[in-house]
Amino acid sequence: MPPTKRTYEIIIADKGYPIDWPTYTFRDADPGFDATQNTCTHHSLGRCGPGGTPFAPAKGLGGNTNRIRKRRINERSLVAAQSVIKQFVVHLDGCASAEMCFNVLHNERGLSCHFILDNDGTLYQTCDLIDCAYHAAGMNESSIGIEISNRGDAKKEPDFYNQPGRKQRDMVACTINGHKYVAFDFTPPQYLAMEALGKFTARFLPNIKLHSPEIPGMPGQSHWGTLYPQDLTGTYLRSTYSGYLGHYHITERKWDPGPFDFKKFLGKLAGRRSFPIGLHGMAKAEMPEAPRPDAREERAAYDQLFERYYDNNELEGNGGYFPVGPLDNAQLYHGGIHLHVERGTNVVVPVVGKIIAARNGPITDPQLGSKNFVLIKHNEKVGAESIEFYTLFFHLAEENAAKKSQRLKWMAGQGWDEAAVGNTHALDPPEPVQAGDVIGHVGIAGPEAEPQLHFEIFTVEHGPIDRADAAKFWTLYSGAGDQRFCTNKVILGKIERKKDGIITPEELQEAFRGDVEDRLWARTAVTDHYSEWSVTPDWVTALQNAPENKGKLTPRRQREIKDMYENQILPTLWWDEAMGQRLGLPPDARVYTYHPIGFLRWLNDLTGQKSIEVTRKATAQDFAEASSNGVLDIDDKEGTSFVNEADLVVMKEVDKLQLPDMADGYGD
Repeated sequence: MPPTKRTYEIIIADKGYPIDWPTYTFRDADPGFDATQNTCTHHSLGRCGPGGTPFAPAKGLGGNTNRIRKRRINERSLVAAQSVIKQFVVHLDGCASAEMCFNVLHNERGLSCHFILDNDGTLYQTCDLIDCAYHAAGMNESSIGIEISNRGDAKKEPDFYNQPGRKQRDMVACTINGHKYVAFDFTPPQYLAMEALGKFTARFLPNIKLHSPEIPGMPGQSHWGTLYPQDLTGTYLRSTYSGYLGHYHITERKWDPGPFDFKKFLGKLAGRRSFPIGLHGMAKAEMPEAPRPDAREERAAYDQLFERYYDNNELEGNGGYFPVGPLDNAQLYHGGIHLHVERGTNVVVPVVGKIIAARNGPITDPQLGSKNFVLIKHNEKVGAESIEFYTLFFHLAEENAAKKSQRLKWMAGQGWDEAAVGNTHALDPPEPVQAGDVIGHVGIAGPEAEPQLHFEIFTVEHGPIDRADAAKFWTLYSGAGDQRFCTNKVILGKIERKKDGIITPEELQEAFRGDVEDRLWARTAVTDHYSEWSVTPDWVTALQNAPENKGKLTPRRQREIKDMYENQILPTLWWDEAMGQRLGLPPDARVYTYHPIGFLRWLNDLTGQKSIEVTRKATAQDFAEASSNGVLDIDDKEGTSFVNEADLVVMKEVDKLQLPDMADGYGD
C-alpha cells in the first residue's frame, strides 16, 4: 500500500524543490520507499536477502550494508549536486508494481534507484538526489536513475496485464542492439509523470542536457544500442556524456527501458521549436518539423513559412537589416534583424534554453524607444557537435505586474527576485525556459517610435557550427580589421551603389527591397565583429574613425558624435567587463552573429527531422521474430549491471569544488 503522505517536492541536498506532480519521498510515512535505511524495510512481498548487502557474497564486499552512499563531493548543496549529476538513466524494472520493485532492489539485493514509478503514475523518491544510488554500474557517481514499473517481455507473458486488477497495455515492437523485442508499452500516467520529472530536472539539474544518444553520422536519429568510444568521437562515454540514457546504452546485457522513445520524450520536454513571434495569428508560432528532402509539397510549405519572416524584415517597416544597419550615416555592424508587428505581440522562446540576463523598465525617451531585453543561452546537439549560442530580444515592452503571481513565468523565478527597475540584471540562478514560452512583448524603437523587435543570434565560437555545417550553408564575412563599422569589401559590394566605401540608409533599403536573388546572401551570412551592445572598444573613437567621418571631424561634428553616443548609444549598452564576466562572455565582446531566421532554419533542418519509426504496435510477425532471451533489471540476479567495485568506493577526501566546476559540470 502507498504511504499516507505525498508532496509536490523532490529532495536535493536535504531541501525540497517543487515538481508539478504528486510525489512520495523517502521522508514520508510508513511503509515508505526509503533507500536510506541500511536494513530491510517493511514489505509485503518476498523475503530479505542474506545480510541485505549489495551483492556482498558474490563480490567479496561483505560488511557494506548501505543501499546508497555519498557522492565524491565534500559539500551538500544544490550547487554541488548540479555540478556532479550529468546523466539520467531510465530503467524498465520487469516487475508487477513499484512495491515489488523496491522489495527486490532494497530488501533482496541491497540495491537502490533514486525514483520508482508505479503503473498508475505514482512517483516515489527513495533517496536524496545528492546521494549516489546503485542502479547503473560504472555511472552511479554522475547519474540519477528511475525504475519504471513494466513487466517488459510481452512475448514471454502476453496475458500478464489481462489478469484481474491489472489494466491492459498495448504491446509494441522495438529493436535494441539488433534484436527485436515485443514489449508492453508504458501507461499514459507514466509518460505524464516522466514529463513532469524531466521538466524538474531541466530546471534544477541543468547539467543533464536534453539530449539522448544518436546514431553516429545521422543527426536526429536515436541510437537504440550500447554506446562505445567511437560512438562519441573517441571519448569515453562515462566521463563526458551529459543527457538521458537507457540501461542498454550502458551495457549490452540489458534491453531496458525497451520501447521508451527518448527522442519523442525529449521533444516534449523542450517543446517544439518556435519562431520568435507569431506572424500567422498564433501566440505561439510553432515551427514545423523539417520535412524529408524528397517530400516536395511539404518542403514548399515549410519554405514558405520561413519566407514570411524574411519578407517581414526585408520588405516591411523601415530597416533593421542584417548584417549592417545605419547609425546616422554610419555603417554599423548590426547583429540581428528587426521584425515588424503590432505593439504588445507575444515574444516567445525559439529553442529550449536558460535566461541569463535581462533588463526591464519604463520608456524614458520615446525617440530612443524601449531599452528592455532578454538574453537566453542555449546548447544544442548537432551531430557530434555541442553548439552553444545565445538569442537576444531587444526593444521589449515593460512588464510591470506588481504581484508575483501575475508576472511572466520566468520573472516569478528566484533568479529575478532582486532585479532593479531599468537595470541590467544577471539571473542567478538562470531561469530555464522551453520553446514556445512567452518571455515578453513587442515594444517600440526610435526615432519614430515604431513597434518592432530586435532579434539576434550570436556565438562566441564559430568552430562547432562550421564543423557541423557539412552542406556549407554559412558564409563567414570577417570584420577582424574593423572597430565597429563595416569595411568588408564583399559586404560593401553587395549593398552600396555609389561604390564610395560608405553605406547610406537609402542604399540599404534599395539593397534589401530589390530582387530576392540580391538579398539571399544575407540569409546565410555570419559576421565576426564587436557586439553593438558592449561598452568596449571605445564608441566615440570608433565613431570618429568611421568611413563617413574621414576628413570631416570639425568641432561641430565632434560634438554631434559625442551627443549621438550619450543619447542614442550609451543608454542601450549592457555588456561591460563585469557583466561579461558574470555571464561567461568574453571581455573583448567579440562575437559571431548569424542571420537569426537563417540560423533557426539551419538548426531545424539538421535536428528537426522526424525520426525513423522504431516502435510500433506489434504484429503477429513481430511475435514470431521477437527474442525472449533479453535481460531486464529483475533478471539480473548477479547485479553486475547495477554496481561494481568502483561504485562502492567512498572517496575520503576531495578537493573543494571551484566555481568553473560548478558551471561546467564536475568530472569533465
